[in-house]
Amino acid sequence: MKYIKTYETLVKHTYEGRIKPKIGDYVICKDNFFTYRDDNMVDYYHDFLENNIGLIIGKEEIDYDRFIVKFDNIPEKISGFFDVDGCTYFYKNDIIHFSPDEEKLELIISTNIYNL
Repeated sequence: MKYIKTYETLVKHTYEGRIKPKIGDYVICKDNFFTYRDDNMVDYYHDFLENNIGLIIGKEEIDYDRFIVKFDNIPEKISGFFDVDGCTYFYKNDIIHFSPDEEKLELIISTNIYNL
């Protein structure tokens, strides 16, 4: 019960009263754009996004609802979805969770993996 209560508290305060993430926040994202391909590469890409934490390093100058997110340790298999530096763009709606504390998001990923 201790862990479930921690998770409930975490989810409740993940957004910390903010509506939008900001530069320097850690994020867990989803991507609804790459759904048209039939190969398992897209599934692998979606799994990578749901199980890894990215860092917001900037905003797009034209569309301020698009954030530049950097990921580390990208598998070669899906490197085509990212630029050379490991970055890609996500809209605010594609960001599932964000927090200035990476450990909070690691807890969310762990609870999702073990269905807690």
